Amino acid sequence: MVNAVLREHGHAQRKYELVLIEDLVPQDHLLRKIQAILDTDFIRERTARFYSDRGRPAIDPVVLVKMELIAYLFGIRSDRRLVEEIRVNVAYRWFLGLGLTDPVPHFTTPGKNYSRRWKDSGLFEELFDHVVKQAIDAGYIDGRMIFTDSSHLKANANKRRIAKEGTKGVTLEDIARARERHLAARRAEREECAANDDTEDGLLAAVNADREAHGLKPLPERKEDPQPDLSVDEMTVSLTDPEAAMLRREGKPDGFHYLQHRTVDGRHGFILDVLVTSAAMTDAQVYPTCLSRVDRHGLKVEKVGVDAGYNTLEVLHLLSKRGIQAAVAHRRHPSPKELMGKWRFKYDASRDAYRCPA
Repeated sequence: MVNAVLREHGHAQRKYELVLIEDLVPQDHLLRKIQAILDTDFIRERTARFYSDRGRPAIDPVVLVKMELIAYLFGIRSDRRLVEEIRVNVAYRWFLGLGLTDPVPHFTTPGKNYSRRWKDSGLFEELFDHVVKQAIDAGYIDGRMIFTDSSHLKANANKRRIAKEGTKGVTLEDIARARERHLAARRAEREECAANDDTEDGLLAAVNADREAHGLKPLPERKEDPQPDLSVDEMTVSLTDPEAAMLRREGKPDGFHYLQHRTVDGRHGFILDVLVTSAAMTDAQVYPTCLSRVDRHGLKVEKVGVDAGYNTLEVLHLLSKRGIQAAVAHRRHPSPKELMGKWRFKYDASRDAYRCPA
């Protein structure tokens, strides 16, 4: 038997306790730091057009936006789980302006606002741009050097459940509907990228001038459409998420994915723009759009850094036209076994020729 002086702590709860929620949140908590600098007035200003001045009062849009911020910061991927965490987390309640006994919004409320009230409104892009402007005004962003890259986002779709005749439990109408949605999404993103892409302007003339200087024949003008119309027969379409596309890239996982194209400032790593496309789009196709989207912040871009996926003649020509210095990663493509790689040939400037290593 161990003799010890212990204070037994039972499970009995006191009926009442006089406590302030303000005193329960640690002073060094991340949400306190965010709340100290967060300007939420603009959220109500930007969302006022979605609400009526009559009827039952709606949930404060600031609360809904802050809920998504909590989910992102603390890795909560489900709205149902988010609401459960807010119920029991004092810091989350404090950040949302809720008391200890105030009801938490139903887990379906955020989704309904995104899919109905705020759908296709561009609201979150407006909120994003406002935060970027605040960072620019505070001197955290200068925009002289930027970096762009894409990362794959896995779609919530089974790669075996595809729009194909013979798929179990799928009708021809289901297949046709999925293919139609997929084609519409693909055409829309291609049109958006084409609207911002002027890389072809003057490119052929510049190439032919260089060829003429080296005694070569000029290239003919391309008459056919460089992007032929999409054929659904050549695509693998998801029945669950028709707007996603099958990712087939070396070193990447198979399955239906999206691509997140992110541009960041080189000074402190602030994100300047995020563009999401299907996995069918290449980095080089999307880059002119990414660059033009950064222009809306009024920044003077002088240098860019990109990986080998952007190393195309069109992208380099675009950067040259804009007077932007580029740092582009080099990609060494494998050569057939019976041939030597082109990187083994050394350029001789005095002869304007390449020396064979043999």
